[in-house]
Amino acid sequence: MFHKTTLHTTAAICLLSLSANGVWAIDIINRKSTDKRASGDITEMTRSEVKITPKAGPAVTVPANDIVSIEFDSEPKELKTAEGLVLNNQYDKAREQYQAALSAASTDKPYLRKQIEFLRARSWALEGLAEPAVTEKAIEELGRFLEANRDFYRYDEALVLQARLMSASNDPGRVETLFTQLSTSPFPESQLQADLIKADQLLKKGEYEKSLEAFATLMQTAQGKDQLASVNQLALKGRVDALAGLKKPQEALELLQQGLASVDDRQPSVLADMYVQKGRLQELAGNVDDAILSYLMVDLVLGPQLAKRDANTQAEALYHLAKLWPLAGHPERATQAATSLQSNFAGSPWLTKLQEK
Repeated sequence: MFHKTTLHTTAAICLLSLSANGVWAIDIINRKSTDKRASGDITEMTRSEVKITPKAGPAVTVPANDIVSIEFDSEPKELKTAEGLVLNNQYDKAREQYQAALSAASTDKPYLRKQIEFLRARSWALEGLAEPAVTEKAIEELGRFLEANRDFYRYDEALVLQARLMSASNDPGRVETLFTQLSTSPFPESQLQADLIKADQLLKKGEYEKSLEAFATLMQTAQGKDQLASVNQLALKGRVDALAGLKKPQEALELLQQGLASVDDRQPSVLADMYVQKGRLQELAGNVDDAILSYLMVDLVLGPQLAKRDANTQAEALYHLAKLWPLAGHPERATQAATSLQSNFAGSPWLTKLQEK
């Protein structure tokens, strides 16, 4: 018979051995539908779902459109560094860190490696959407990822990014093939992205009546469906812009106010974007004081809650405040807004625009 100490020592050695061999590795899935995270070992992944097996109990299958993010066991430290750089729009440096993360990631962690490859490709897409000079390179990089990773849970997100890049490129006709692929998605919110992009194209061409009709149809389709809330918000935003293009600011403001009333307070980025849009409409209607209040809402109330990726919205609000304060008889506040824009958003195109005027 073994002594108790011997048994405890043996058990401890076994546990350490299991941990070292990765048996107790824990991946975590953060979900949209619940605050309860799924944890365990990710054993399967497709375009439509991810299967995770906990330490005890049966495997859990999570639909891809219910996933906010996945935290993989043994993520290289360079991955978080890269994400921070992306938030600050430092894309070249971010990609260096993504490459370092790939080099550090174990070859027996294929899903982790796919995640890193996706984030690297997405950094090209984000830069390409912001910088026309990078758009073609971004299309090439994202296309390479899409070709090799049709079974990745964020495949639809990559497809939408590619469609937006192609729509913004010098050859927007290429996007039709992406619309066909989006139509085969297992999720309605992805299928409707094609219609959103088509409506955006009409808006950019100045075909306001047609785009107004297209966005209205999308809102009707998405209304009352929780999984289509983001589609409804984007369609409402497009419809408001179309009304503004038709020089109907009051009608646009009434619609936007309905949208603001329906947005959750836990969505500061959506609210900030809407308040900037509201300020633009109030400017168009000649209501300077009201526009200033809308932009102040973004700068003072919502701004501190925004993620770095949404900082450009606050920068735009400051740009408009710097322009409007003199019209309201407060040039000193215009100087404060301009100083804040320069100090906090040095790389923003809104600062460049302010300096050019």
